[in-house]
Amino acid sequence: MDFARARKVLARELEALRRSRALLAEEETSFQKAMSASLPGDRLRTHIEYRSALERRIALQEEKVSRARRVAAEKKRALIEAERTFRLMKKLEERDWESWRTEENLLEQKRLDEISVTRYGREFP
Repeated sequence: MDFARARKVLARELEALRRSRALLAEEETSFQKAMSASLPGDRLRTHIEYRSALERRIALQEEKVSRARRVAAEKKRALIEAERTFRLMKKLEERDWESWRTEENLLEQKRLDEISVTRYGREFP
């Protein structure tokens, strides 16, 4: 359950990163148009500040994605270890059951042998 949750968080962070990068690409196009249109300095400054803010946002989002990847990898390792432990316990349980079944079969055979010996003793004195 934790691994699934970690993967959802990772997917959400990757989507946010993708959207931020798309915004930056749109801003690049807008900035190029603004440069060719000879906009006033304050409008260019606004574009530059917005672009800088988007780049910072992308850097932060990349850190979040990196953190989410580490968490997902850790949860995956824990899940694999739990599955390995479960398989081992299942195998030990099966061995224990087989051992018990073998012991029960031997006891049953011993009882049957004793019954046969007792019966033989009565029939043929």
